[in-house]
Amino acid sequence: MFTLKKLAYHACDQRDKHWYNTVPNNVPKINIESCCDYLIQITKGKKSVRNTTTVLCTTASKYGHLDCLIFARQMQCSWDSQTCRVAARNGHVECLKYAHEHGCLWDNLTSYNAVKKGHFHCLKYALDNNCPSRNIITYFAAANGNLNCLRYAHEKIGPSNNAIAFFAALGGHLNCLKYVHEKGLPWDESVCNASYTNRHLDCLEYARKHGCPMDRFTRKRIVNDKGLEKTTKMMILNSKK
Repeated sequence: MFTLKKLAYHACDQRDKHWYNTVPNNVPKINIESCCDYLIQITKGKKSVRNTTTVLCTTASKYGHLDCLIFARQMQCSWDSQTCRVAARNGHVECLKYAHEHGCLWDNLTSYNAVKKGHFHCLKYALDNNCPSRNIITYFAAANGNLNCLRYAHEKIGPSNNAIAFFAALGGHLNCLKYVHEKGLPWDESVCNASYTNRHLDCLEYARKHGCPMDRFTRKRIVNDKGLEKTTKMMILNSKK
């Protein structure tokens, strides 16, 4: 059930809520969302549980309202894999834990959403508890520059191909590119091409300095690039590879 603070705040009119949110100092913020309102209306007999389908649990999970999620389940509200997906997408690991530990289904989009938004704790929980996952989440972590997510996803599910380096370079994430190289993962000409095309010169310089190969097409573009500083151009072109 809800705290007395939340119930009291919900009972206030808009003027009183505005006063509470603007005048007193150091008061706890009370966040009322549609899930809170609907559940309170259910307790008052003004709403019906059967009309919520899975929306109520999904909404509670979206806002990270664990109290609403627990209460909704106590009221026999339904849930599905979307409940876990939105928890991961919005970084609400406690809602994700509760849903999974109480039998809610999840799928590969749970871990995907966690990586896409950079929510490491949600990703870690999902992978540690055998959430279905695909190699694409490792690529997304590299493309988005989420080093913690990249490191953990790679350790847990792999893969070990040159696509990881490519996506790190494509996004201009030098920290991820360094991780790939230091782990001994492969890279190829696509890394230099992606780095140069998107003007991620720090990635390009790092890759060339550490022996990443470059194709003739990219080399020719760099030679003819009048906007590139001479010292940078020479360093890139004079690599052994």
